[in-house]
Amino acid sequence: HVTHAFNVQRFHHRDCGLANFALLSRLPQLPEFEGAVPPTAEIIGDTVHIAPLLLQLAVDAKPSGNLCFITDGIAEPVEGALLNHGGRPAVVVVRDGVPCVVLRDQPETLIGSCVMMVDAFRTALQTLGVSLERAVDLCCTTPARVAGLAHIGVLDVGRRADVVLLSADLAIEAVFVAGELVHSAT
Repeated sequence: HVTHAFNVQRFHHRDCGLANFALLSRLPQLPEFEGAVPPTAEIIGDTVHIAPLLLQLAVDAKPSGNLCFITDGIAEPVEGALLNHGGRPAVVVVRDGVPCVVLRDQPETLIGSCVMMVDAFRTALQTLGVSLERAVDLCCTTPARVAGLAHIGVLDVGRRADVVLLSADLAIEAVFVAGELVHSAT
């Protein structure tokens, strides 16, 4: 499994690195790859950590069950909010309409996001144009399976039944945890 694919990882057309490997759905039939299997991978689905073109490439390259969207969320999405991250002063800024966290003394250094999984889900549907089924796979089913959390990630008898109910415009209408309503927008 490749965590945080493309985060401080080399991607090159001849001198391949971990990021190149993360995109593979199958390996070349060469002796050096004998017995190896393509990894599952996780990427930050916020269009800031990873450009929309590369997000699209990853979604198109990796089949269902092999790619997880994550958030890297470390702060609330409040522009100008200050925080301390590992002893370093940081601030929430907005880049291309997406809140993220940068170092205050090095504002070009991105250190975290402010998006929630529902935001990554919306990106999958609205920006990348995937099907509803694929968005659920990217944001729910595959991450739970890869993390070994068999009690969540799917709706099935004997599972926990954590559900976020969205409206047609993808606004949160209700949240259920273990089958119990814990939030309602109405």
